[in-house]
Amino acid sequence: MYISRIANDGRGQPTRQHLHECAEYACNIGKKFKASTICRTVALFHDMGKLSSVFVEYLKDSYMNEKHGNKRNKRGSVVHSTQGAKYLYELQSGANDQIASLVWEISAICIANHHGGLMDEISPCGDTPFRERLARENGDLHYTEVIKEAEKGHISINSVPDILERCRNELIEFIEVCKENKLNVAFMLHLLTKSVFSCLVDSDRYNAYCFEINKTPEIERPLPPWEDYAQRLEQKISTFLADSDINKIRRDISEKCLNAASRPKGIYRLDVPTGGGKTLSSLRFALNHAKIHKVEHVIYVIPYLSVLEQTADDIKKALQYKPKDNFILEHHSNCIIQDDPEEAQAYRLLTDRWDSPIIITTMVQFLESIYSNKSSNLRKFHNMANAVFIFDEVQSLPLKCTYLFNEVINYLYYCANCSILLCTATQPPLNEAEKPILSKLPSLISDMSGSFHKLKRTCIIDRTVPGGYSTEEFQQFVIDKYQEAGNCLVIVNTKSDAARIYSSLKSYVEANLQDQIELVHLSTTMCPAHRLDTINTIKDKKQKRILCISTQLIEAGVNISFSCVIRVIAGLDSIAQAAGRCNRN
Repeated sequence: MYISRIANDGRGQPTRQHLHECAEYACNIGKKFKASTICRTVALFHDMGKLSSVFVEYLKDSYMNEKHGNKRNKRGSVVHSTQGAKYLYELQSGANDQIASLVWEISAICIANHHGGLMDEISPCGDTPFRERLARENGDLHYTEVIKEAEKGHISINSVPDILERCRNELIEFIEVCKENKLNVAFMLHLLTKSVFSCLVDSDRYNAYCFEINKTPEIERPLPPWEDYAQRLEQKISTFLADSDINKIRRDISEKCLNAASRPKGIYRLDVPTGGGKTLSSLRFALNHAKIHKVEHVIYVIPYLSVLEQTADDIKKALQYKPKDNFILEHHSNCIIQDDPEEAQAYRLLTDRWDSPIIITTMVQFLESIYSNKSSNLRKFHNMANAVFIFDEVQSLPLKCTYLFNEVINYLYYCANCSILLCTATQPPLNEAEKPILSKLPSLISDMSGSFHKLKRTCIIDRTVPGGYSTEEFQQFVIDKYQEAGNCLVIVNTKSDAARIYSSLKSYVEANLQDQIELVHLSTTMCPAHRLDTINTIKDKKQKRILCISTQLIEAGVNISFSCVIRVIAGLDSIAQAAGRCNRN
């Protein structure tokens, strides 16, 4: 019997079983991209190379060596991922048209690389590394035996012509969607390839995991209980008082976001002034939109860790999240993996797959999960389909990432059945770039100009001087403003400036202890835990007698308020965001 693996308890998984279970699972999740047949085909052929006696002997030797504490056989010493790719790739030479050739090329490159990372078909210098890999001698691959056993019925090798026709039709439909919506077809095909690759990697690893723990793989999972989560949020919102003009505006914004949840799937904006309560308002839209449109995930993407931790905390409190609950996943570099091996493994599986109902992550993690070539990063890509995305503080997207961001937003909406919400007080013109988001980006709230005017709680004053301030002059300016307001936040552009100004002011504070100034420094040179503790300390003391020197990490999204803010000169978006840290309530 040909087997794919041997579990720790000695059970062997038949290769036929592994291939067909993976194919069924991949077919189901491939429906989200309207590529179910392509995904099924790739999964059906991905471990075709395990149909060889040499591979079975390799598995048995490895199992016995590990059981007796001997040195295990070198991993990958018997190739099994090239045979299926080679078989499908060679079919393209006999294909009648370009679309058929493209189907087999996409399938082959996903199969050949499902244990590592996607490799180039053609490298920047003109080499063809993928083709060279498939040109290995057939004897090295035990190719004759593999094909012979496949033809005996282990996989549907005899129905390849019918499979090709169905795959070809799926790819034609995908290309037509791209053309109808004026998308970059070549770039969208690249993202489709990664989606197929994601379906294959997840189906293979999930099936192996289920066999190891002796669990039947779940082909279809029920939708999350969005109604329950939405009701939890409504209970929290019902406790908010509309006892001031600002709180009345916040409630109005929240109600309009709730009403907008019934809109069709699309790419939307939420242009809310700083302090307008967009975190819970956008969540209110997302949960109810997810319920109405039967989506699988709500994914919150945030640029800064300082903002992410605060937002995650706000969302968990609003949804009455308890330590043993598991419907919210935080995936970012500040998450500490538990010492308990089982908990650590469970967390790694969650972050690898992103199959939790609500995911809170960073822009870096989001882009890395799409534009990386590594299977470990791309595995989660298929779970981004049929989702609601909230991009908070989207104005913080690095300029050099704009085109990559815009292209993937187009793909997620037009090809992966997603809704996108771009949140900020200072909306960037992403639909006017050279490679734009191909949508008019309607706002959830038709006219926010009145709210922007009513929520204007600061006066921005230009105090620049020709040639700039010296350190001594700037120190005196800061002290004067601190004494006038009773507390002050100073935001500078670089970590070195923040350190220099902090050191200068520290000398003044130590020489004037009678003023009782509490001097605080914030920058990304601090470890994340220390930085978060400092921000929480400022919040707890409600800024009484605090003088904070910070880099721009504090200016976007951090729920904090000072009587006076000094912002070293920067773009108008940074100045507007800094103003949001002043007189917030």
